[in-house]
Order: sequence, then C-alpha cells, then structure tokens
Amino acid sequence: MTQTLHPTSSAELESLQKHLCEVFCQQVQLSETDGHVAVPLPMTARDGDGITVFLDRAPGGGWRVSDMGITVMRLSYENDITALFKGTRGKLFQSIISENGVAEHDGEIYLEVPADKLMQGIFSVGQTASRIGDLSLWTRTRTESTFFEDLRERVYESVPREKVKEDYIVAGIPDPESYPVDYMIETGSRPLFIFGVNSQERARLATITIQHLRAHSPKFDAMAALSRLNDVPQQDLKRLMFAANDVIPSIDDGHAFASKISHHLTAN
Repeated sequence: MTQTLHPTSSAELESLQKHLCEVFCQQVQLSETDGHVAVPLPMTARDGDGITVFLDRAPGGGWRVSDMGITVMRLSYENDITALFKGTRGKLFQSIISENGVAEHDGEIYLEVPADKLMQGIFSVGQTASRIGDLSLWTRTRTESTFFEDLRERVYESVPREKVKEDYIVAGIPDPESYPVDYMIETGSRPLFIFGVNSQERARLATITIQHLRAHSPKFDAMAALSRLNDVPQQDLKRLMFAANDVIPSIDDGHAFASKISHHLTAN
C-alpha cells in the first residue's frame, strides 16, 4: 500500500531545520590539535573510526580544510600505497579527487575555501575521505582488470623485458590460438609459462591449457600466480597445483614472486 504524503508546512520546515542544526552542533565538538582546529564529522571510515577534518586560516582570508593525510595513512595499513596510485585504481583515485573538487599532495587531501563556503569545504573533504577509504575494500576484492595489471607489474619487476613475451602462443601444437600463455619467460632450455589465476574459471582454464601443452610440448615449466588462495575452490586449486610446477599463493607478495622466478631462471 502506498503511503499518502501530506505537504509540510513552512512552520514544520522551520522547526525541523532548527532541530537538525541543534543536533548537528551538539555532535560537532571542536578542539585544537597541534595548532589546527579539529572538526569531527558525523560519519565513520571503514575501520569504524570517525572522520575528522582540520582547519587552518588560508592566506587569502578563507580556510584551508584538510584530512592531514589520515585517509591515505589508513589505507597504507592494508594496502601497497604505491600500487594504489597506479593503473585502474590510480585513475579511480584521481577521479574521486576531481569529482569532489579537492586537491591531493603527498597523500594529504585538502581544499581552500572562502569563509562563507566553509561548510561546503568541510563536507567535500569529508566525502572524499569516505570514498577513498572504500578503495581498501575494492582493492581486496580485486577486479579482473586490476589483478592483471598487478601481475604484469610483478613480472616486469622480476624479469628484464627482453626476456618476456605476453599472450604467448606456443607454436607446433594443435589449435594453438585456443591455449595462450599469459607470460612466457625465456630461461634457457625450459621456458617458464606464467598463468594469472583470480577465479575458478581462470583456474580451470590454466589447468586445461597446461595439460594440453604438456601433451604436445613437454619442455617447459608452468607457474600459476594467484590473486589469493581463497579466490579458487579447493578442488580446482588441487587440480591446478597438480598440473603446474609452481604456485604463487598471492601476487601481493612481491618478494616471493621475484624469488620463485629467480629460482627458475637460475635452474635452467
């Protein structure tokens, strides 16, 4: 049943506005922190902590509103900040900054506003901090595009570019175009084939491809690079581990990734 809405009188609107202003002012308790005016906002970050912005007088007589770098610092607890500012995630980060009309420098989100625009400035910085904080969740549930960007970065951090071929097609096997290799690394007698795996579908595809290649071109080593172990069901993971020579549980561990590739380079 649709509820019938009754028009709100001007007196009711005035009363509601007064009430909301009183409640908001009661919740916002200003304080001084290291020479800045701290303004706690009625919103929280993903970790449950409140979002606070800081005010300083701007040279032109207005206000400088800033998060003092706290938002990016919180992200650094769970993420590689260097990777956050690159590729698809970097574009999203910059998009959020641009859409909210704020600036960013060295991890600090800030905005300078005239005195009569202070409230808008406070909420612009607060909203930006909230949206950027959500990048942490988006990063952990890595989309396909960012996973393969990250994998590509790991490969080229570990191996000279001249030794790498992307989307490699193995010659001399039946239907080669249907069994591409994400990365072929020249190691000497036995090339290393790397397969990116971030889902059940990709795990099954990598297993089938490795098995097909072994049946027709046995002289190679295969490595499966996973987004996370939990992204692949156990049965599919077991089949993949049986087919591949090596499995990297997570490409987030750059040291382990480079170490395993180095092992294959020196062993051939």
